[in-house]
Amino acid sequence: MTEVIIDYDRHGNVVGLEVLDAPTRMANPRGVEYAMTADEITEAYPYLDAEDVRQALNKLYSEESSRLDEDLAQMQWSSLPREDW
Repeated sequence: MTEVIIDYDRHGNVVGLEVLDAPTRMANPRGVEYAMTADEITEAYPYLDAEDVRQALNKLYSEESSRLDEDLAQMQWSSLPREDW
């Protein structure tokens, strides 16, 4: 199981996250990934053609696995607050 250290600020907001065995779990453990939608990209970079951006993203994501790592899925599930329904 993956060990994670989560740092919180005084208001309870997550300000840091450390995956202890990251080198065995991630392709680039020192990297940070940031995701943007096609609309966000073309808004941030108005000189890009929106349709070209969408096609490039569709090609990229059609080649990438969308399967979530089981340990990461469990961490996400464990981080959700419990609710009474």
